[in-house]
This record gives sequence, C-alpha cells and structure tokens, in this order.
Amino acid sequence: MFTAITRTKGWVTISGIGTASKNWEEEVNKAKKNFPNLRFTYPSEPEMKIMGRDLQDGALRKSKQAKMLDELLSDMSPEEIKLFLEQRQLKSKKK
Repeated sequence: MFTAITRTKGWVTISGIGTASKNWEEEVNKAKKNFPNLRFTYPSEPEMKIMGRDLQDGALRKSKQAKMLDELLSDMSPEEIKLFLEQRQLKSKKK
C-alpha cells in the first residue's frame, strides 16, 4: 500500500474480493486514521539485507536470462523469431 500510494500521480483505486480485500480494507482504514501521515514499520537491518539480496538475485537472474536470449536470437531474423514464439505458444496450450 505504501508503494502504491506514494508512487501515484493522482488517484489510487484498490479492488478485491474475499479475505484479501478485507485485509486491504483494514489497512486503508488504518491509513485514514493517521491521515495526513502514512505510518509503516521500517524493516530491521537484517530484513533490509534479505530484501536487498533478493532484489539483487532477481536482477542478476534477469540480466543473465536477457544475455542468453540475446545470444540465442542473434542468429534469427524477426520473422523466424515470430514463428518460433508462435510455435512455443501452441506447444504450451497443448499441455
């Protein structure tokens, strides 16, 4: 919620159903009670390290994947790439 509210340029719309929506409703009500302040629990130093590591691992993995994909696709024309992706899509629908 903190990220959604602090990144918006205007309005924020939150929707949902079931238990998850009730949790959001409680969070929004807490935020309204504290208006105009937005209160949140700042992560501890160990939690920050874990979050940083997780973000770094994800970014590193995506970077490696992008390099591999670039390497694989460098020998293919745009038409070949399109055909390849269409074939992969068909295979995944059959599963």
